[in-house]
Amino acid sequence: GDGNGRQGLGGRVRQEADDGVAQIVQDGPDNDFSITQTGDGPHTAMLTQIGADNRATFRQQDHGPNLAAVLQNGDGNSANVRQSGVPGGLGNTYGLTQEGNNNTASIQQEGSNNTSTQQQTGSDNVMSAQQFGDNNVLSQIQIGDGYTAATVIQNGDSSLSVTQTAMPPMPPGG
Repeated sequence: GDGNGRQGLGGRVRQEADDGVAQIVQDGPDNDFSITQTGDGPHTAMLTQIGADNRATFRQQDHGPNLAAVLQNGDGNSANVRQSGVPGGLGNTYGLTQEGNNNTASIQQEGSNNTSTQQQTGSDNVMSAQQFGDNNVLSQIQIGDGYTAATVIQNGDSSLSVTQTAMPPMPPGG
């Protein structure tokens, strides 16, 4: 693409890491992405954008392997991924699924053997997380509309699962 997202294909890839892989699928107008992978790889970035006006930024640096996979299915979604490994480490893994419109998710992982999954099903949701150190595991799930999750910060050997779900309305008289 020409980097501006017009005509449905837009984005930039900069790879200066050994054995870097960037896999991009776009279906829809005005989607855009930026993937930067530097340092000692291998680093892998996988992105699927279906819909319009979706944005994704990947920055994977230092020591790998680091893996990030993002699926955006809807309109106006935004994802920001930053992963940085350490010498001799096991790398970091991240997965995001956005199904709906106008969702925002971000992750920052620095260290070794950190794993994070984020899922947004609905519209107008916001979540973010930061993991530092080693061996952190995180799952964040939002099902419904209009949730804003507090930023989750983990500093080594931690495990956390956060789920936000819309409760069905109470029946009359219930």
